[in-house]
Amino acid sequence: MKRKLLILVISLSLIGILSLPADATFTTGKGQRTFKIESFRVTPKIQLRGFLIGFGIDNQSSFNIKITQASEDEEETKPKMNFIIPSYEDIDESYTKFSLRGPVVDLTYQYIPKNRFFVTPNSLNALEVGLKRYTGEVYDTRNDSNTVIQNVDKTYLILGLLSRSRWENYNLFSDFKFSYDLQEVGGWLFDSQVGLEYKFKENIRLQLSYKAIASTADSEQGINLGVRIHY
Repeated sequence: MKRKLLILVISLSLIGILSLPADATFTTGKGQRTFKIESFRVTPKIQLRGFLIGFGIDNQSSFNIKITQASEDEEETKPKMNFIIPSYEDIDESYTKFSLRGPVVDLTYQYIPKNRFFVTPNSLNALEVGLKRYTGEVYDTRNDSNTVIQNVDKTYLILGLLSRSRWENYNLFSDFKFSYDLQEVGGWLFDSQVGLEYKFKENIRLQLSYKAIASTADSEQGINLGVRIHY
């Protein structure tokens, strides 16, 4: 039921994004809508691929959908991904591991306050709030059994601060996002990146950043590559 509802929400959102009038904002740059793909090589066995669609509601706010999918290694085993989820029940770093079953879905709203701390001649800063949804399995790895001991289907609150410069051909940018479940003890996730964006063409931007993801259980960091197209 939750999965069908999520698909319905995403489908209706995409219809709105592609058919309704829109305004340029933080995510969409000079255009009204943005499409972004990115690749984060976490370890030799884990690569996260993300696809984001952004829709400018007005010149201060936007709605964004991001879908992140993890690739399996060449042996098609389930890699250990404790770093990507805030926590799960009976977590034990010595013998349990979490692995995604489906994509991570982020539904977020961004807002740029009309305040001198958020809007300057050289920079823009935005606040972000939204929801992050996971599905996956927790495995017991003792004795190489890889037995599924828990199915995870959870939604977390996202709070974030995003910043970028307002230069012409190059821009520095940073994202700091915090995910948390108010009903869960000790479950949090910190997702951040700092990078450089280059204007390849008027509506195409190339991004290179250093990304770090840390949870209650584990953390990973590395290089993140992205391409952003707005129109």
